[in-house]
Amino acid sequence: YNIGTQSIQVLVDGSVVGTVTPSSSNYAPYALVTGVLAAGNHTITFQGLATTDATAFLDQVAIN
Repeated sequence: YNIGTQSIQVLVDGSVVGTVTPSSSNYAPYALVTGVLAAGNHTITFQGLATTDATAFLDQVAIN
């Protein structure tokens, strides 16, 4: 039972690089283009934005 939509904010090193809002409850591919990062370690965060009881699942996350 889906009562709301769960948008997911993507952050790199604490800065928002994009937001994804699934269009249905089915799995679907999404892509964000963030540009080139400097060499070194970086932190990627996926943050749910829903204020209601909503869930989105992530699968097959890839970094190119």
